[in-house]
Parts: sequence; structure tokens; C-alpha cells
Amino acid sequence: MEIIPTASAFVLIASLVTILGGFQLQRYVAFKAAAKTFRSNVLRIFEGLYPEPRNWPHDGTAVNNKLHTVFPELQSVVSDFKGCLPDSQKPKFEMAWQIYLHGSEGNAGTHYYQYMGYSSPDHPTPDSKETFKTNVERLLSYAKET
Repeated sequence: MEIIPTASAFVLIASLVTILGGFQLQRYVAFKAAAKTFRSNVLRIFEGLYPEPRNWPHDGTAVNNKLHTVFPELQSVVSDFKGCLPDSQKPKFEMAWQIYLHGSEGNAGTHYYQYMGYSSPDHPTPDSKETFKTNVERLLSYAKET
């Protein structure tokens, strides 16, 4: 049995560490680029609605119509970014997306009801603008700028 000389073993280990570090660095740089793209696209899509609701639609139907209009582009942006997330973050990001779409109850049959300013007679009317801001911030939290 031949023993690898110490210097050769050191070179081998250093090479492996360098290669693995390079892969991690490449993944980190790719994620940061995807996060920046995601953030800028979400801000562009929601211009006038987020972060400040300067152009918030005047009634619940108009809110619903506006959000349905931007949905296809937003869904594409979310899907692209989700593919860049580490596997450990994907389920939580998916939950944030479902809450954005359906509210905290997660009723898959209703999109955007939580932003329309409606409530049942025995419940206070929610602050739809604040709910929207909270839910968009939850999505953007996965693309934090550092």
C-alpha cells in the first residue's frame, strides 16, 4: 500500500475545496442576480400600488381587475425566481405566494378578496392596502438586498 505524500494530499484537498468553493460562489452570484431581477420586476409590476399605494384603485372591483391584469406577468416572475431559491426555502416561498393570492385562509377559490376592502357584517373591514403591502413584502423578503 502506497501512502500519498503529505504535500500531494494537501494539494488534492486544497483543489477540492477550491472547486467546491467556486461552485458555491457561482450559485451565490446567480441567486443574487435572480433576486435583484425579481425585486425590480415586482416593483415595476406594482408601480403605484407598492410600496406606497399612490394609485390604489377606487373600489374592490377595480382592485380585483388591476391585480388580475398583472397576474400572468407576476406569476412568471415568481416562477422564475422560485427556481433560483435554495430547496430549503421553496416551500416557505410557495406559502408566501399562496397567501398573496388567496389570503391567510388560503381559499384557492378566491383570488385577491383580501385586497378588495370587503368583509362580513360581523367583522371589521380590513385595511386592504396594508394587507397587500404585508403580502408583497413577504414575497420580497426572499430577495433581500445585501
